[in-house]
Amino acid sequence: MRDLTARLLEENARDGKFEAMAGLADQLPVVIIAEMLGVSIEDRARFRAWSDAITSNTSSVPQMTPRKEVRDATAALRSYLAEQIERRRVEPGADLVSALVAAHDCDEVLSTEELLAFVVLLLIAGNATTTNLIAMVCWRWRGIRSSMSACATIPR
Repeated sequence: MRDLTARLLEENARDGKFEAMAGLADQLPVVIIAEMLGVSIEDRARFRAWSDAITSNTSSVPQMTPRKEVRDATAALRSYLAEQIERRRVEPGADLVSALVAAHDCDEVLSTEELLAFVVLLLIAGNATTTNLIAMVCWRWRGIRSSMSACATIPR
């Protein structure tokens, strides 16, 4: 995680400036979750797009039907993850999906639908929560730095 964070910081710093949301907060959580789940590098852009589309459904009206793009992204993500779960049954890897599939197949701890729902929830909740946390830390740090600068200029 440190290496990835350092790489993102380095890749996105330009002329001594860094855009925290685009350069770190929007990228780091979904890449970490994708790595945990064993998502291939080639699929990560789609994986992130699905997550972003689903988390964009911020309607405060619970009964409201999600927009078509959200429904489509949810269906595509669930289909992709269902394929990955089936693939891990045949070709397990060193990732969380493989571990969950092994637990499911040995002890029936989670049904297939519960396993799929868990992985979707991990992506969506983990991505949205961590992105927002990084954003808030950066916002607070900016305020702290401004306060520190103001204190440094007060005559003593």
